[in-house]
Amino acid sequence: MAIEASAHAEGVGTQAKGVGSHAEGHQTIAEGTNSHTEGQQSQAVGDLSHAEGYATKATKTAAHAEGSGTQAIG
Repeated sequence: MAIEASAHAEGVGTQAKGVGSHAEGHQTIAEGTNSHTEGQQSQAVGDLSHAEGYATKATKTAAHAEGSGTQAIG
């Protein structure tokens, strides 16, 4: 489900909520402006953030998380 302008979602249960955001994989969420998430159950919440892998989460501006169960908070 792509909600904002230029948002793109592909896969199962993916959500691209931010302007220019991109979500792909299985149950991923890209909420921040120009954020990107891929993998499974990962979230990119901050603007310009990137989360990739399994159950990763990038929560602040320009945060980057990769792997399994990792979090980038700042």
